[in-house]
Parts: sequence; C-alpha cells; structure tokens
Amino acid sequence: MFTFTISNSSVFLLFVCVSVCVCVYQIEPHRIGAILWTGIVTTVLAIYFEGIALQVASATEAALLFSSEPVWASLFGAWLLHERLNMNAYIGGAIILSACIFSAWSSGAKQKGEQH
Repeated sequence: MFTFTISNSSVFLLFVCVSVCVCVYQIEPHRIGAILWTGIVTTVLAIYFEGIALQVASATEAALLFSSEPVWASLFGAWLLHERLNMNAYIGGAIILSACIFSAWSSGAKQKGEQH
C-alpha cells in the first residue's frame, strides 16, 4: 500500500521558507499562495496519485507512460497555453510515440509467444 506522510521537520521547513520569503523578500501573500499551490498540488498530489496508479500498472505500461510524458506535456501546452510547436517538436513527438507503440507491440508479441 502506498502511504504518504509529512514529517514535523518538513512542515517546519515549509514554515521557515514561507516566513523568510515574507519577511526578507517582501513577497505578497497571493504570490506565496501561488508558490504553495505549485509546490503542493502540482507536485505532491501528482506524485501521490502517480504512486497509486503505478501499483496496478505493469512495468511496460509505466515505461510507456513515462517515456511519452514530454509529448503529452507539449500537446497540453499547445492546447491550453497556446504555445507554438515547431517542426522539430512534431518530429520528436512522432519519434517518441512511434518508439512507444513499437515497444508495446513487441512486448505484447513476446508475451503472446510465451503463452503458446
């Protein structure tokens, strides 16, 4: 079972970092909220749910998901943030996706051959 714990030292370290940012650097509270959102939600929760999902995924599925992550990141960036992708990005994404498909196909064929 995947467990997630927050130690007292990590909470204290977070408190010290936030205090230093507010006192020394005069950072506005809404910016601290944005930093905390980025650090907690987009990092900690994503890794937590990723750990839960990896418990039920096979090694091949996990490798395919991780290796195709740059492709999905660039596609979501283009869709949500209207980033422009050049030809190199499309060629690189096609190479990554074709390698993932080839890997899944060869792994599936190997497992099918072992069963017979």
